[in-house]
Amino acid sequence: MKLLSCIYALAVLSYVALPSIPAALAQASDRQDQLSPARQAIRWSQDRLSKFDAAIAGMEQDGNERQADARAKAGALAAIFRLAGAKA
Repeated sequence: MKLLSCIYALAVLSYVALPSIPAALAQASDRQDQLSPARQAIRWSQDRLSKFDAAIAGMEQDGNERQADARAKAGALAAIFRLAGAKA
């Protein structure tokens, strides 16, 4: 019963809150146009930092994949050398 009342509450809340979201976003964009130069610089810096962070994360992932490939190849070569040494 409690779950059902929570579902009804969420339905009513979404019905009331969702139509006001576009208006709030429009007001936020109007406020953004009126930001001081210092705040604009801060926003620009935050945007650039998030782009750098995403680029670094991508490079780290690529580096990890390359490291795993190199380890696999090194393991295969080590096995070949062990076999060659055992035969000699």
